[in-house]
Amino acid sequence: MVAHSNKCNLLRNTLFPPQPMLTDEPTIDLEPRADNMEYHEVTKQEAHDTLFTVAPMNAPRITGMTGKAC
Repeated sequence: MVAHSNKCNLLRNTLFPPQPMLTDEPTIDLEPRADNMEYHEVTKQEAHDTLFTVAPMNAPRITGMTGKAC
C-alpha cells in the first residue's frame, strides 16, 4: 500500500523539481545606458483610468486572435 506522504513527495518532486544551480550567474548592471527607455511619471489615477477604460477582450490571445467577433 502506498502511503499518503509518498504520494505527496512524488507530486512535489515531479511538479516542483529542484531549481538548477546557475554556473555562470549574470552580473546585475543598474547603470543608465543611452539605449534605455525613457521614464515617464504616471499617477495612480492615470494608471487606474487607463486600465479601466480600455475595451474588454481586445487583447490578442495565444493564437493571435482577439476575443471579439468581427
